[in-house]
Amino acid sequence: MGAIQTKYDGLTAAAFPSSTIPPRFEDRAPELWNGVQLYPPYVVIQLIAGQELLTFESDDIEETRLIMTAYAATQDAADLTIKAIRFNGVAKSLLAGFDCGGLPALTEGVLLSIFPTRSPVPAAAGKGKDGALYYKTAMEWNVSVQRT
Repeated sequence: MGAIQTKYDGLTAAAFPSSTIPPRFEDRAPELWNGVQLYPPYVVIQLIAGQELLTFESDDIEETRLIMTAYAATQDAADLTIKAIRFNGVAKSLLAGFDCGGLPALTEGVLLSIFPTRSPVPAAAGKGKDGALYYKTAMEWNVSVQRT
């Protein structure tokens, strides 16, 4: 998770709505953050272990699902946040974001691949204290790491 957090924190702020990288949380967002109730924008990062059974030949390769969900006050802002995470504000072919890019801070093995497994999924996320809707967009990647 550390390499993913480091890459997220190093993304280009100008690529995000309001030119600010939203705070990130692991597994779920807290209700309170810095002593006040948390409202979007923010991003939740989840790592889910693969379901494949390990075999003698492949027990050093770990498959993990990486899911990032961006929460925002508008659907456009949630979509733009995921776009910034995927491409880091540059052309897709430059591999600067999470789509098929690298994890330079990874120290627990060798990154074999990180690639998107589905298109972004937009949805309503609920209502805030003022009754206004909040929105989310989720994106999923497959991460393959060979342990050394």
